[in-house]
Amino acid sequence: MEDGQNYVEVMNIGQIKKSWNQGAAKGNSGAHQNFADEMAKKTVINRACKMFVNTSDDSELLVEAINNSEEKTYEEKDLVSNVEFEVKEEIKQNANAKEINAEQPHSKVIDVEPIATSASGQTVLEGPGF
Repeated sequence: MEDGQNYVEVMNIGQIKKSWNQGAAKGNSGAHQNFADEMAKKTVINRACKMFVNTSDDSELLVEAINNSEEKTYEEKDLVSNVEFEVKEEIKQNANAKEINAEQPHSKVIDVEPIATSASGQTVLEGPGF
């Protein structure tokens, strides 16, 4: 323990068997039958550890995390900026600031002969017909 004291958990065989009866196998598994001494040790160790698990909290970890986040432990170059916001602001500042002289390309007009259509308005195709 933190204050230097030892913690000891003592269980008699009745308590151990009662604990085993809480499990799905009710203490009748192959491990309990073949290695009862090892399973008894495991049961006592688990009960001893339960006291430490149930009494500990994460308050020290929380305080450490808060202290670390309040300190400036990063450099400006490591910061991730809000790129989307910055792009929108840059567009606002630079939009329509410079006139662009873009000439339209001259296109060549091509005359074509009209294609014959039937009375129903469909195009008549000439070809092999298959």
